[in-house]
Amino acid sequence: IGSYGQDIHFSQFNQAPARLNPALTGQFKGSYRVAGIYRSQWGSITVPYSTVAFSGDAHNFLKQNGWGAGLDFFYDKAGDGNLGTINFNVSNSYTLPIGAKNKATGGIQFGWARKQIDPTQLVFDNQIGGGNSLESFATGKSYLNLNTGILWQTTFETRKVLQMGIALHNLTTPNANFYDNEDYQLDMRISIHGSYQFKINQQIDLIPSTLLMFQGPHQQITPGINGKYILDGRSHHYRAVYLGLWTRTGDAGYISMGADWNTL
Repeated sequence: IGSYGQDIHFSQFNQAPARLNPALTGQFKGSYRVAGIYRSQWGSITVPYSTVAFSGDAHNFLKQNGWGAGLDFFYDKAGDGNLGTINFNVSNSYTLPIGAKNKATGGIQFGWARKQIDPTQLVFDNQIGGGNSLESFATGKSYLNLNTGILWQTTFETRKVLQMGIALHNLTTPNANFYDNEDYQLDMRISIHGSYQFKINQQIDLIPSTLLMFQGPHQQITPGINGKYILDGRSHHYRAVYLGLWTRTGDAGYISMGADWNTL
């Protein structure tokens, strides 16, 4: 019997920037940004998996040019044992302009996480016949974590932008085992991502993107493309709609749809 596990991740990774790369903290036009994701999957099983995530960040934090700051939170609940994970992160970034068109950003993220489980809802093989597998089993486990990343952006012209980044998560390789007498460390995760937005005509942009993630023996590649149709390009009346096709190679495909309404 085998099983697979990894850090939490989202198919629409661009909608969770703080979780993708700490260097993306504060990288947007405006002063403040908030984002949220709700995910429910495998509804046919006894206890469906559900995830809630929120984030908020600031551009030029405290009116300091180049500084970004943000908070990130998620809660995930899965399976018959009510396995729950709660995570809080605090992020900071600093952007350094390089010439007129380029900028480099470095980011760091400090996190606290707690995993908890209800073992009374589970049956272990050595409990059968009077054994007890729960002697050294803890119902909760807390740990600290550290993530970092860098980002490079080149703005060739309006609506023609290249962005590339790399992030390192679980730098502290924390122990996340429920058994007190065993050590199970989270593998460091490497995320490499990139996107290129370019103009087709006055109303249409294409935005191909990709994400590569590596953690221990596991890997995931998520390429895709969004098409953007600008309905109204005026700064205070901005309207645009999106349609995209994406895949997690060897696993699944999905469609994304979205819209811009002024700054929303």
